Amino acid sequence: MKIQVRFIATLRHLLGVKSVDLEIPRPMKLLEVLNLLAEKHGEKFRKAIFDENGKVKSEFLILVNDVEISVLNGLNTEISDGDVITLLPTIHEG
Repeated sequence: MKIQVRFIATLRHLLGVKSVDLEIPRPMKLLEVLNLLAEKHGEKFRKAIFDENGKVKSEFLILVNDVEISVLNGLNTEISDGDVITLLPTIHEG
């Protein structure tokens, strides 16, 4: 199963890429995908996305197929083949 993850603003600069294609072995919850991304992209990504308690930081707007996750199933939204996740920091460093 192949999904795409798009990085906007500070995440794009942090990782040096606009997006990545990611193979997932099965449908996964969004939180599982974020943890998988943290494993692949290292500590800088983990610190950018997760707070010190391991929770996703509230300053991120996360979209799945251009729909904000709060109107879906939040971090439990199922991600499957062909889905597009967009990670958009809502606080910009100036």
